Amino acid sequence: NAASSEDLEELEELLLLENFQSMNEQIQETVNSDLVPFFINGNSNALAAVVEKVQPSFDRANDIRAELADTYTVHKGQALSRQIEAREFASDVMWVSILLFVGLGLGVAAISTRKLVLPVKRATDASLLIARGDLSQRVEIKGNDELAAFGRSFNDMADSLERQAT
Repeated sequence: NAASSEDLEELEELLLLENFQSMNEQIQETVNSDLVPFFINGNSNALAAVVEKVQPSFDRANDIRAELADTYTVHKGQALSRQIEAREFASDVMWVSILLFVGLGLGVAAISTRKLVLPVKRATDASLLIARGDLSQRVEIKGNDELAAFGRSFNDMADSLERQAT
């Protein structure tokens, strides 16, 4: 239904444009056929007749011009409204995307930090206990990465200290 109403409006605009062109052509024909000879012949009676003949077409052309200007203003306003809506939607999508990626980044950072900091904290706690004399302390080793290699080295060091102490 909205599409047919838009089609009807577009058809009305096309008819207005055709009427406007027709009025302009009529005015131009009248000027060429009646007004130009007036200037050539200098017949003052002919001027009033030409003005009287052209005036209705000229008035109708002005009315059509005003209607076209109104239609243009309405369409321009609608286009600007759609443009504003599109920009607001794009802005909303952008902010949601930014927040989503920031949240995702914080989540990944928190998990990565926890995986890195927790084993180092456990090794620090175990080293403090070893320094106080508890040579039985060891760290739990998970995986095969650099932190696991660090944990194995720490446990080897603790084993070595424990053997030397006994």
